Amino acid sequence: MARKNLFDGLKPVRERCRNPWNGKCENTDIQVYILYRGEKLPICSRCWSRICDSDLEWGEGESKGLKRL
Repeated sequence: MARKNLFDGLKPVRERCRNPWNGKCENTDIQVYILYRGEKLPICSRCWSRICDSDLEWGEGESKGLKRL
């Protein structure tokens, strides 16, 4: 009798984008991780491209994240 695999029928969990400036993004093509307010967040390629093209600047001040110039 064949052993039944414990994971049969389960779908793999894919990490989704957790862009703090776009809470609606559900993309799973993670490009980079950022440290935001002490938490490591996965960012998809589309959101990362938008962040890179924006006028945001990394900061170590009170916001501990990105700020508008």
